Order: sequence, then C-alpha cells, then structure tokens
Amino acid sequence: AGDIESLPVDAMVGIAQNAIQAGREAEGRKLMEELIPKLNTPEAVRSVVGVLRGRGPNPEFARAIGVVNHWYFVGPFPWKVSEGFQPVFINEPNISLDASYTVEENTLEWHAADSADAAGLFDLFGVIGQFEQSVAFAYTRIETADGGPAQICTGSDDGIRVWLNGEVVLEKDVDRGYDVDQDRAEITLKPGENTLLVQITQRAGGWAFGLRITRPDGTPFPFTIVP
Repeated sequence: AGDIESLPVDAMVGIAQNAIQAGREAEGRKLMEELIPKLNTPEAVRSVVGVLRGRGPNPEFARAIGVVNHWYFVGPFPWKVSEGFQPVFINEPNISLDASYTVEENTLEWHAADSADAAGLFDLFGVIGQFEQSVAFAYTRIETADGGPAQICTGSDDGIRVWLNGEVVLEKDVDRGYDVDQDRAEITLKPGENTLLVQITQRAGGWAFGLRITRPDGTPFPFTIVP
C-alpha cells in the first residue's frame, strides 16, 4: 500500500482498474477514491483520462472529477470567423428550451445528449452534425448544497464562451484542437440551482467541447445535474 501512493497517478489508475477487472472490485474502487483528490492539475487529469479512454466509456469517473456530462444542444447556426462573439443567435443568454429557431428553412430545436467519455468530451459532429463556419449552444442546470467559490475547466475545438447564471465567465475566440482543461475561470456558485450556457464556434476541422467544475484548489466541487 505504501508503494502504490508513491506512483504517478496514471500508474495508480491502471492498478486500480486492473484490480477491478480481476475481481478485486472493493480494493480497486478504494484506490480510485484515494486517487481523485490527487487530480487537481490539468496534467494529472489528462494523464488519467488517457489511461481510462483506452479502457472504454467511463461516465462514472467523469462525474467523480466534476464533469458536466448531460447537456441540451441546439445548432448549427451559420457564423463567420470575422464576427467573433458579436452576433446574437438565440437571444442568449436568455434562452428557453421550448424555443425553436428557423435557419435557412430548417427548424432547429433543443435536444438532450450525454457523454460517456472519461473527460466528458462531446464530439459535436455526432451531436450537431459535420459543419464549418458555424456555432452551436449547450445548456444545462446544476444544483449545489451550499454554493461558494469554484472554477470551471473547459476544453474546446474551436472557440468557447460560457455564461453562468446569465453572466459571461469565460470567453476564448480561438482556432484550436480540443484538450482537457485548456481554460480555467474562477466562479461563484449559488446555493441551489445554477444555469450554464456554452457557445462553441466551428471554423473548420473538428468540433468539440467538455466542461467540469472544481473547487479553487482543483479538486471536484460537489453538485448534481438537473435532468
């Protein structure tokens, strides 16, 4: 036991997962629980996610590290790179999940999607479709017992803008590929229900995003997702 704690986190998670698969589930899950507080940096999270992705879907781990893996989506809306975040598409941030939008004779409506990825990655080609020069939106609600200081950790392909309770808390107008925890922003959660709205831009190539919520020290912030 003493030797295990001195190992890198990706080695620890490999041992834990092997124990679970070998029928020693109680030991493996105990080690996973001990591992979670160590995942307080982007580098640590990326290394463990890399191991777990090779073993298949793991939404349970994603939720344990504060991933929001249930969202409502709508899109695509035509967009030009030169416009940045200036245009308004859905009366954001004041949105309604009952609303529909007409775009080039097509009717767009909100629909729910979940991610089973260990880091909560959403491939928007699968959720929205394969488009370029477009934007899409994701919306969800979470509940916290006491609220308090926290941070959001996001990754996106390409740009991303996040509203918490109607206020912009993060904005990155960039052209990049997705990675875990590319951006972080300090936030304050309210006791009870909080809303999150995310806008993801698509220039060309891949289109994706993921978001998790942690305490200021990088450890998971306890919350539940409102269906």
